[in-house]
Amino acid sequence: PIFNRRCIACHGCLDSPCGLKMTSYEGLLRGGIAKNPNQPHLFAEQPIRLHDAPSLAAWRERGFCTVIDQTSPPLQRPSRSVLYRLITTGIEHNGPGFDLKPLEPIYKNSDDHLCPCGDRMDAYLLKRPTAGMPFGLPGLTQQQLGIFSRWIVAGAPGPTDAEMKKKLASAYPEVVRRWEAFFNRDDPRAPLVSRYLYEHSFLATLIFAEAPGEFYKLIRSTSPPGVTPIRRIVTARPFDSPYLPGVQKVYYRLQKVTSSYVQKSFFVFKLSDASRGRLEELFYQSRWPQGGDLTPGYRSHNPFEVFAAIPAKSRSLFLLENSELIANGMIRGPVCVGNIATYAIKDYFWVFFVDPD
Repeated sequence: PIFNRRCIACHGCLDSPCGLKMTSYEGLLRGGIAKNPNQPHLFAEQPIRLHDAPSLAAWRERGFCTVIDQTSPPLQRPSRSVLYRLITTGIEHNGPGFDLKPLEPIYKNSDDHLCPCGDRMDAYLLKRPTAGMPFGLPGLTQQQLGIFSRWIVAGAPGPTDAEMKKKLASAYPEVVRRWEAFFNRDDPRAPLVSRYLYEHSFLATLIFAEAPGEFYKLIRSTSPPGVTPIRRIVTARPFDSPYLPGVQKVYYRLQKVTSSYVQKSFFVFKLSDASRGRLEELFYQSRWPQGGDLTPGYRSHNPFEVFAAIPAKSRSLFLLENSELIANGMIRGPVCVGNIATYAIKDYFWVFFVDPD
């Protein structure tokens, strides 16, 4: 609750400050990286979504450092935890009416801001005593600090495997079963239709009228419906080929969301039994053109080429009837700074249409 109220407004995105993503325990354990996400990125880099590396050890190899000490003697853990020291610094300097002027140089030169890791903490705070957390906002209360301190001393425990298994389990398994059966149906057109739906909704959070209170992501997987755990296929981009070495068949699965979410990157694809019937009507009860390529591969990233076999009217009506989903996918991606998400469409937005008939 403390992280949700005070931290994830900034540390809830792909380009969170220092790469520290605090919307889940997994992100907290991964920690931060001594790089500035606001610096220019001129060359191709590895993505840093939480599922882009297979283990905590792999993240350490990529430069991520811990922000919570879990290995020192209990009473030494607070002083050796980057997160604890930044929070206590915020309490010391960000009392009621604190002066924001010392923070202005950091705001004005955010591209040059340094991210502390490990033993760099002393020098960092000596140079920037006002850079405590939450940055530029009032510090935590003493009651919150007490809770946080006890948690750090205890080794920053997280949910157990049994608790996570329970959180990942759906309270409405029949709803999940029906939808996964739709995405993975035994029809030669199904792989292309499901690919089309996936590539238009991969950033969205799926909600189902028949499964209130639960959120899902549509993902590509090597494990068929009904098999747990879901083995995710990880690619840099949603339109990259999922047929990695050893992958023989691709399934589309619904993975339950257990992390916290922030409004700036959270948008939903609202679905129900009725909307599944509409998708059935659009994509399976329509007349498909003869000779269309149902297996176009992944060499082209042009949707007019890749999805040419799907009736143009079906594609057109899907985009119109789900225009909120499509627009949100362009402007509400998982980044912290909105202009970074929308710079590509701000000045010139070229739109191409196919005659639906």
